[in-house]
Amino acid sequence: MHTWTPRIAEVSRRLRSRADAILGAVWFMPQDGLPALAARAACMGRVPGRVAAALFAPQHPERVAAAVDEAVGPLNARIVELEGQLDTSTIEARTATDQLTELKAWLDGQAAEAAQAAEVAGRREARVTAAREALPVLTDDDVEARAERWAAMDDDAFAAHLDELKAVAARFGGAAPGSNRPPAKTAMTAAAGERGGAGTAGQGLGLGQLLSAARTGSIDLSQL
Repeated sequence: MHTWTPRIAEVSRRLRSRADAILGAVWFMPQDGLPALAARAACMGRVPGRVAAALFAPQHPERVAAAVDEAVGPLNARIVELEGQLDTSTIEARTATDQLTELKAWLDGQAAEAAQAAEVAGRREARVTAAREALPVLTDDDVEARAERWAAMDDDAFAAHLDELKAVAARFGGAAPGSNRPPAKTAMTAAAGERGGAGTAGQGLGLGQLLSAARTGSIDLSQL
């Protein structure tokens, strides 16, 4: 026999308080078409019949357990089925979310590449225009061969390159730096004159030929 202590009294009162609340919910629970015992045990969740029988102590435990198990058996099977569907839907939703995240990352990458390509194309066009203005005798082949390298240069490097092109124009064509006006004497004529040959007025000079002629001067054009 246990000896009464304040601790036992305190725990007993707390247990009775909780048990009374559960028991009150059990006895006043609407049945909603379920057998009475199963309906009253529903507030405890998915528990086996023997747990309900322990709570319904005044009633025959075996009958209570059998009645509850019989009533909730089909419902438990349905719950298991629904839980399986929920698991499948959760996996599908997670997969769809991952795919959406991957698609968004891919689209962001494509957008960044497109923006970069547009920036490079714009810089390429602007620098081709600047190069033609600096050295009007540039041929289309010269421009096409060097346009990508011009676009890849940083601003300082391209500015220095333009100065070299303008120096070539001033040396061989007499054109003012930055001018769109064709030189009075073409670069080919000047280069041919320096080599002692005869040039043809209006005939374009390839940049490679121009560089070859420029090697006799003091301008460093090795990177043109």
